[in-house]
Amino acid sequence: MIDQWIDRALSTYAAAEPMAGLEERVLNRIRIADSERRRRSRIMNWALAIPILASLIISAVVLRTTPQKLELPPPKIALAPLLAPPGSNVSSKPRRQMSIPLPAPITGDERALLALATSQPAAAVQAFGDLQKKSNEPLEIEEIKILPLQSDGNE
Repeated sequence: MIDQWIDRALSTYAAAEPMAGLEERVLNRIRIADSERRRRSRIMNWALAIPILASLIISAVVLRTTPQKLELPPPKIALAPLLAPPGSNVSSKPRRQMSIPLPAPITGDERALLALATSQPAAAVQAFGDLQKKSNEPLEIEEIKILPLQSDGNE
């Protein structure tokens, strides 16, 4: 009895036909999904192309408008003649002369050191070595003693 019932159920199940137009509906959904995919692909291409194009335009504008180094012509300096001919219109104001600082003259100690270095180079090297050793030694500074101020009591 169970076997017959199972056979009947299976026979009705196997005999079932798909609904009318199923193939058409599946093909239509595939076509719609494909066209939607193409449309999204075009949008994504433009979404990438527009920022790239904008950045290229901006960089071209910036590079074109960067200020170039201006080469200014040298300033024109009016040079007055050193000796004006008589009757010329050169002002009688005294001219300011440029003073170039000269090196300070050599002191007596520097002269003695120079004489030592030229006459006895070994002694000069020794003297400089001693000075170098002294400069590396720690400094000893005497303690400062400050006495308290005397007051009269009036202040």
